[in-house]
Amino acid sequence: MKQSWPRLVCLLNEPSSTLDQASEAACELQAQLLDDPEQSLRSLFRQLSEQQRPSSPQQEIIWDHLLQVIFQHLSERQRWQASYLDCVVQLYQLLGNESNLRHQLLHFCAQVGDADCLTTIAELLCVDPPHTSTSVGVIFAPLFHDRDIPFASLFPRLLDTLEHPSVAAATLDLANHLVRAERFPEHPGSKRLDALQSLLRNLNHHMEQLAEHPETAGDNAQQMSHTISESIALLIALCDTLALIGDVSSIALLRQTLDLPHRRLRTEAAAALARLKEPIGVETLIASAAEPVVRLHALAYAEELGLSDQIDPVYLSETSKAEGKLALWLAHEQQMGIPPTELECVDQRSQFWPGYEKSVDCFIFRYHFQFGESRYSNLGIVGPLTRCITADLGELPLEDVYAIFAGWQADHEEIHEQDIEELTESQQLEVLRFQRTLHDKGYQAIAPATWGSFLGDQILVADAQQQGVLGVVVTDSQDVFWHPHSESPRPLTTEDVYNLYKGRKLLQAFNP
Repeated sequence: MKQSWPRLVCLLNEPSSTLDQASEAACELQAQLLDDPEQSLRSLFRQLSEQQRPSSPQQEIIWDHLLQVIFQHLSERQRWQASYLDCVVQLYQLLGNESNLRHQLLHFCAQVGDADCLTTIAELLCVDPPHTSTSVGVIFAPLFHDRDIPFASLFPRLLDTLEHPSVAAATLDLANHLVRAERFPEHPGSKRLDALQSLLRNLNHHMEQLAEHPETAGDNAQQMSHTISESIALLIALCDTLALIGDVSSIALLRQTLDLPHRRLRTEAAAALARLKEPIGVETLIASAAEPVVRLHALAYAEELGLSDQIDPVYLSETSKAEGKLALWLAHEQQMGIPPTELECVDQRSQFWPGYEKSVDCFIFRYHFQFGESRYSNLGIVGPLTRCITADLGELPLEDVYAIFAGWQADHEEIHEQDIEELTESQQLEVLRFQRTLHDKGYQAIAPATWGSFLGDQILVADAQQQGVLGVVVTDSQDVFWHPHSESPRPLTTEDVYNLYKGRKLLQAFNP
């Protein structure tokens, strides 16, 4: 029988191949594997082992197609066999440490979760780990699930990853999770207490040096941020590890961490010291609940350690917890990177929300950042989602603030959009019809941006002018929604206005 599946492998060496060709070849491969599962897969592994490691983004994309077909095939009907593990390792090594894909192979091994796979994960993470903590997080994710698998196969070898910054924190976080889940009678790191304490001592010194001489972190702000983030993640994991090991010889080092000028580290060190019955730890942990950016961590540790009754009740309220969520979200490195200077709850209500069967508590907060003499303010939501946007929401009615977030989050099979450039000829004719209608209603300079369908109704989103004022117009078969640009330096974007349109419709339907 002629085998069509090698076409996907051949595309690895064809510089002019397209994404459509790769997708079509992937479907052929899926069909071939179904026809002759074991023989076809072994042949595929052999052919892939003869390939060169990817050297271009296009090759990475084709490799991604190949891996996804393999994973999907092996995930169905218990097709995994122990003999495939050597092939997986070979592909991991072939792809090389510059690949953005190879961590997926170890992620799949973690999903399989037998002793051989876990032993292999530990070994490869020690000798040839991914470069980024994000990739390592993907590998470890299945190991945090509540599964009855031989976790002991990971240790003590996995602890040798502590020399790799990309893996160290995740290793300790996993060990700590497994101890809390009572998977081990004692902490896997107990026999390496001296090494763990030495690592904490060095990190404390490193963070002290960074605080005094930040220029030593690197040649640029991005490198400095990365270095600090890795150090903080490992310090957090180490504090928890030493607390769970429970040896009082760690107290002096944890007190040093407590003195570092970083809110989250102070909270983690305080929790560790509180677990070791140190009064300064209890006192600092209770006080940390007053700081929004670490409030949720402080409350969680206080509950775990039986200290919640010592927390000021004001910080136990749902509003205070919501405030903590937004502060933590804003402080994330992918958002503002620092906690807000001020937070104020401007609205709180229970309402029905798209995707939820029961009403949910929603909070709108006004937050402020002070940058020298400059001040930045906006509104954010906590409840069914925690989110802020760039556009200035300060002058909008609160109902519209909720609507923008509801529209952004809306996910329904009857709500979808298309770029104007991708429309069929018949759809383009519909766009022209909508444009004529808008023109007849007095809108000028109409520039279509999005064509979509909202719960069965066709809609057009366009930039436009009305009486010389720039704005965004959304029209469907019945209504025209016009939003003029505000004078704010951060007006609503076309997408924001479209979300406002969707959100209004949805919230009005759910909350008549």
